[in-house]
Amino acid sequence: ARQLGRTDGLAVDEQLEQIAKTSHELVDEQYEILNDVLMPELREKEIYFLKRAEWTEAQQAWVRDYFQDELLPILNPIGLDPAHPFPPVTNKSLSFIVSLEGKDAFGRNVELAVVQAPRSSPRVIHLPYSISLHEFDFVLLSSVIHAHVNELFAGMEDQGCLQLRFTRDLDLFVDEQDPTDLLLAAQRQLPTRRFGDLLRLEIDDECPRVNFEYLRDLLDCEDLDEYLWSGPGHLTRLDSSREMLYSIDFTLPILSTWRDRLTFSALSPMVYVTSRRKI
Repeated sequence: ARQLGRTDGLAVDEQLEQIAKTSHELVDEQYEILNDVLMPELREKEIYFLKRAEWTEAQQAWVRDYFQDELLPILNPIGLDPAHPFPPVTNKSLSFIVSLEGKDAFGRNVELAVVQAPRSSPRVIHLPYSISLHEFDFVLLSSVIHAHVNELFAGMEDQGCLQLRFTRDLDLFVDEQDPTDLLLAAQRQLPTRRFGDLLRLEIDDECPRVNFEYLRDLLDCEDLDEYLWSGPGHLTRLDSSREMLYSIDFTLPILSTWRDRLTFSALSPMVYVTSRRKI
């Protein structure tokens, strides 16, 4: 690889390796902070993000009704087989990979299926006070779907359910020999931009290695970078809980300690010509 005149002397592949290494360390660190610091401090303030094993019978019944009324009508599971390859999941959308046993309604043996969480549904759900044990009890959309995913597959047995999310390449490339103006060229690519090349897979850290390798083969993407979640995916969606909190001193010491360290400028996708010269 070329050095590209960089003063650090790193080749392109070496730069990418260092970026990947740092990114993995940051992801691991953010879940360590979430699980070991933030969640315990939130619970001290009577704010609970309940895991499925912590639901009371009344909460389980409410979640079941919520799933049947709000989610079941809009979920569209897709079985994976040679005739139905992996669906074109959009960029950074939350999905679930479900291991199944048995035959579907058409008599087919389906071992894996994909369920995409609806973008319109709230990721954090505030439980009614009548069934709450604390001042603020929340459940995550991912937990609700996980708890009742078997209802999507009549006659089949759910053997496991893992959440995952893809990050795709959103950069636009324009042929500099094309006489078409840049605006029109960009307009042509924008409708399919959210289905760009796969770059990164975030998946539950309980995913067996064999399942990950199977996903890599199924997606025909050997360079897919893997990041493991040890908690809820898409952590920024937890911010929506702040709108449901009131009369609480929401200042957590850990936030002021880490804010400056973790702040960086937002990265905007670039537009490239086919010669890789930026416009």
